[in-house]
Amino acid sequence: MRKTHVVFVALLIGTMPILAEAQTTAPRFFAGAGIGFGIDDAVERFTSLYPGVSDTFVRAWLADGGGWVTPRVAIGAELFRPPEITARVSRSVQVLDETERETALLATLRIRPFGGRIVAVDALGGGGLLITSRQLSGRLFLPSQNESFSSSESATTSTFVGGVDLTLHAARHWDIAPLVRLYRFNRDVTGSMIDHSSNHFIFGFITRATW
Repeated sequence: MRKTHVVFVALLIGTMPILAEAQTTAPRFFAGAGIGFGIDDAVERFTSLYPGVSDTFVRAWLADGGGWVTPRVAIGAELFRPPEITARVSRSVQVLDETERETALLATLRIRPFGGRIVAVDALGGGGLLITSRQLSGRLFLPSQNESFSSSESATTSTFVGGVDLTLHAARHWDIAPLVRLYRFNRDVTGSMIDHSSNHFIFGFITRATW
């Protein structure tokens, strides 16, 4: 009986360093969602058909996820939804409306130059796809052709991102990160009134679950 106890105690003592290391190991995976604020890119996107257009303060949604391959390097993905944008041309012979919705899906590489128990700084960059849905509608006011028309189309182009997160370890398995992002949207679709390439800057925050 004593021999069994001695063996049990020896095994327990031997596994204590392993258990302690497991408890202090940083989470390897993360996933979260957040919101960003910034000035939209209307001036860059609109053509000369829209004189007097100005940028406005907008908000947008984003989500991300990934995993740490080393304590300083992570790979992942980011989903960003720029705000919907609408343009209108009104003339004596026609009214033309164009609405565009976009989704950016990017692969990201995250570098952590500083990581503490409470605060970490992450720099990231990446690239991916900009998926665009465009609706065009209008009405002609001509004696021989007084009618409405509409059409829709989709396109996929390239997009890139760079940014910085200030990650706060708020609780076990929960982070909050103020962030800044600069997106590059490559569009330049022939015939579109609002499909010119542009840059889009946002600041905001994201909350993440970690495990």
